[in-house]
Amino acid sequence: MKTRGASTVAVAGTLIVGLLIGAGAIYALAPSLGLVSTSTASGATTTKTATTTTTAITTTTVGAGATVTATTTVAGGTTTVTTTAAGAVQGINGSLLIGAAQAAGNISGTFTVGVLEDLTSDLASQGISDKATTQLAITDINSWLATTPLAGKVTFVSNIQDYALDNAKASTIMNSFLTQGIHVVVGPLNSGTAGALIPFANSNHVVMISQSSTNPNIAIPWDYLYRTPPADQFQAKADKAEFVQSGVQDVVIVYRNDGYGAGLANATAAEFKAAGGHVEASIPYDTTTSNFVPILGTVNDAYNSAVGKYGATHVALYFISFGEFGKIAAQASTNYAALLKTPLPWFGTDGEGNQASIVNSTFASTVIQTRMAASFPGFTDSKLTQSVCARQLAAVSTLCDGYSVGAYDDTWLAALAILYCHGQDGVCIHAVIPSVAATFNGASGVPILNTAGDRLYASYVFFCIVPGTATGSAKWIVCGTWDQATDKVVWTAKPSGLP
Repeated sequence: MKTRGASTVAVAGTLIVGLLIGAGAIYALAPSLGLVSTSTASGATTTKTATTTTTAITTTTVGAGATVTATTTVAGGTTTVTTTAAGAVQGINGSLLIGAAQAAGNISGTFTVGVLEDLTSDLASQGISDKATTQLAITDINSWLATTPLAGKVTFVSNIQDYALDNAKASTIMNSFLTQGIHVVVGPLNSGTAGALIPFANSNHVVMISQSSTNPNIAIPWDYLYRTPPADQFQAKADKAEFVQSGVQDVVIVYRNDGYGAGLANATAAEFKAAGGHVEASIPYDTTTSNFVPILGTVNDAYNSAVGKYGATHVALYFISFGEFGKIAAQASTNYAALLKTPLPWFGTDGEGNQASIVNSTFASTVIQTRMAASFPGFTDSKLTQSVCARQLAAVSTLCDGYSVGAYDDTWLAALAILYCHGQDGVCIHAVIPSVAATFNGASGVPILNTAGDRLYASYVFFCIVPGTATGSAKWIVCGTWDQATDKVVWTAKPSGLP
């Protein structure tokens, strides 16, 4: 590992100047980065923005030589894209890759990207998907390196650790990373752990790049936490738009009482009130809770009170949960079955959306009744995206989402920063990440960061729970989109019960 000192500062300073020449042009064009692109699918021309996707993978096959064929449905048409793992990197900004290889110069060795995942707790479904795309990124990075003058000299590996949403365990892992000389980490997933680790990261110059931390309360300028999804103030706007367009006048908010849950609950409540809506109740629950019956009793009382004032077709139930949502729905079915028969569907967030554990055989027959629509950060629709999504589906049988493609991109950002900094120099890596991100066109799009190190532009998709192919089964589909520029929800498969 290269030691920090005057020479490192000089290298970093020169690099930043060089990168900012390109980054300045990117920032100047920032309003047009969600530019409209046009493609043709089954004879019909469809228009897509660079920050949203209407793509749902329906089939995938993996052939000899790691060739991936992905069949996708786009706005009613079908298109087939065939890529290889090595070819996938062609979607990334070529000049950035050339520049990284040139900047690396004569460095050699194996460099490790630390990864903090939840593989066994309430975000395990997301963690398993993100683990897969992180590994895909490492494969693609090494395939690209083999085509550069660094071939045979530089290799990247990942050290993936399960912190199980446990702050103390995450802290122990981070200390272990530090002793191994690792100064850049993809993750953690949740804002509670990310916020708890910031002091350690700042003091020890360990850069964290989270694909899914979104609590606006930890958006701190120049700290060592970078976050490639948009912060929750944007999701609050998307959810407000969803409520307003659905005729909601009053909402009962139920949230896990941690940084993520409380932050998003407060932000959404403020947005909805500003739009003229009423918040009947905001009901927290402890993250260690397994018996939700008392909470559901409070929810039931608040819902009935709201219905008495506004009418059932104008009252929404809004849940901000992780994988425990399956238990919430199951216990509601047993104890407050009427809540599952509300005229409007239940509304959810990225903590629930696309979580395989929620629609598994244990909870499927219950969660189908909620008809949940859950907002989730969006991403671009490109050949690179389709390649990553197809290979993720082949690896772990889950649809990609903004966080799994974000994990792929974040791994690339970590590797490129290491190359530019000639090794694991945390001070240098921290300095160059914003410029690398601004010139990086990845599977999620261009992750331009604001002054707090969070994604600057936002779009969201909505994942909906629908019946699966087998009787009593359930699955997630992409059912709608929201864009920051229009502040409108466009449903592609409107949930049952919406006007």
